[in-house]
Parts: sequence; C-alpha cells; structure tokens
Amino acid sequence: MSSDKTSTRAFRNLSNRTVLIILGPVVVVLTVILARAGASWPALALPLGFLGVAFAFLLFQKASRPSYARYLYARLGPGGPGRCLGHMFSRAFGASDFGRFWQYWNPFLGYFLGYFCYVPLRRFAPRPLCLIVTFALNGLLHDQVYVWSFGFARTERLPFPFPVFTLCLLMIAVIILAAERYRFTLAHLSLRRRVACQLLAFVGPFAFSVGILLLTRL
Repeated sequence: MSSDKTSTRAFRNLSNRTVLIILGPVVVVLTVILARAGASWPALALPLGFLGVAFAFLLFQKASRPSYARYLYARLGPGGPGRCLGHMFSRAFGASDFGRFWQYWNPFLGYFLGYFCYVPLRRFAPRPLCLIVTFALNGLLHDQVYVWSFGFARTERLPFPFPVFTLCLLMIAVIILAAERYRFTLAHLSLRRRVACQLLAFVGPFAFSVGILLLTRL
C-alpha cells in the first residue's frame, strides 16, 4: 500500500522538463526505428515538427495550463504508469458518451492536441469546428507515422496517399457532434453494452475508411 502511494506521489510530482527528458529519447528512438523500417524522413517531418514545436512551448512558454503529470493524474487518477494504462482502457471504453472516451484515450497525444490545437482555436472558433480540426490533425499525424511513411495508402486513382486515419477520425468527430446535438448518452447502458458501443464507434469508422481505400484500388 505504501509503495503505491510513493509511486503515485512521484508520478504526480513530475515536472514538464522531467517529462520531456523521459519522452524525448523515446520519440527519437521511435523515429529511428520507423526510418530503418522503410519510412522516409520527409514523411516523418510533420509529426516530428509538431512534437518539436510542442516541446519548445513546454520548455519556454509560461501558460495557464497544467503540467502533463497533473493532466494525466486528473484524467486517469492515482497510480504508476502501468496502473494508468489500465485506467485508460477501463475508463475510455466504460465512458458514458462518445466524447468522454477521448478524454481518457491516449492522454499523451490528447494533451498536446488539446492545449496546442483545440484550446487556441476555441478562443475564436465554435466548438464543432475546433473539434473537427483537432481530430483531422490527429488523423494526419497517424497517417504520417503509420500509413504514408510506408506507402500503404498509395493508389493509382489518387495523386496523393489516401488519408485512412484522417477520414476515420473525421467521422468519429461527426459522431461525437451528432451525439451531443441529439443528447445521446450511454449512461443508462450496462458496462458490457457501453464497451460494445464504444468499440463500434471506434472500429467502425476505421473499417469504413479502409474499405474506401480498397475500393479506390479496384
């Protein structure tokens, strides 16, 4: 019990600089692995540039936002990294609506997209537009790293790689906005049915996007 409290306290006290020191080498190693696996360096320019700008903001800009450690604690609660990972899955797939799912899923990327994309846009743009742009940027990052870098989405019918994750996440953003518009909630459902609905809303758009990609190759 005391060891859990010590781990939680240490995890909460991580500063922004400490998080960067830990995650910086991870990003570099991941980039090198992707490059050696066949990804071209120009294809990795967008995600690396985005992360570089985000790291620079964290290091040198003082803003009214929580540190990453406090943000992670607020989203996933107490515990070390292993326990937080379990909390991420349980809280995301057990969420009471589709929008709340993304408050728990992938908090690392959510932190940067939230405070460096959604929040600045929200100062002058309506929420639906901010949500769509943020999810589109999320999709572009995923396409660059996991799809375009390896040439998986090339098709003769299009002059550019097919945006698999971008289309998928744009559809998810539309689902979230539609659910909010019509006040659709999963709160009255059992945990199993919530998980099933969240999986459908998560996997369904991705399967549809992959299907469109396959149709463009016929």
